Amino acid sequence: MGLLKDIWKNRSLIEEGLRNKFFPPKDLKQLIDDTVIERKSICYQCPFMSENAKKLFNYKTQRFDKHCSKCGCNLELKTSSLNSSCPDNPPRWESVVSDDDFSNIKQTIQDYEQGSSKEHQDTGTIEGS
Repeated sequence: MGLLKDIWKNRSLIEEGLRNKFFPPKDLKQLIDDTVIERKSICYQCPFMSENAKKLFNYKTQRFDKHCSKCGCNLELKTSSLNSSCPDNPPRWESVVSDDDFSNIKQTIQDYEQGSSKEHQDTGTIEGS
C-alpha cells in the first residue's frame, strides 16, 4: 500500500517524467537530455539502484526495470523529471527547476494538450487512428 500512496503523491512528477521521456517540449529538450545523462551516471553508481542493491544488500524484487530501491521510481522516468530530486539523504542530485518553473512547465503542457486536442477536432481526426 505504501508504494501506491507514493505513486499517487508523486503523480505529477511521474507524469512529467513520462512526458519528458517520450514527448519533450522543444525548448526543454536539451536541458532534459543533459539532466538525464548526468543523473543516470550518478544513479548507476548508487548502492540503491536496483541492480546494485541486489548485489550489495540482497535486495529482492520481481521488477525487471532499473529503479531506485529507496523510492521505487523507475530510473528512466525519475531522471527525466526536472522537478524530481534524489530520495537519498542528502540527495545525490537535486531538482533543476523551481516550484514556479514546474508550475509554468505544467501549464505549457496543458496548453499544448488543449491545442493538440483542438487540432484533432478541427481536422476531424481521432487520436490513435
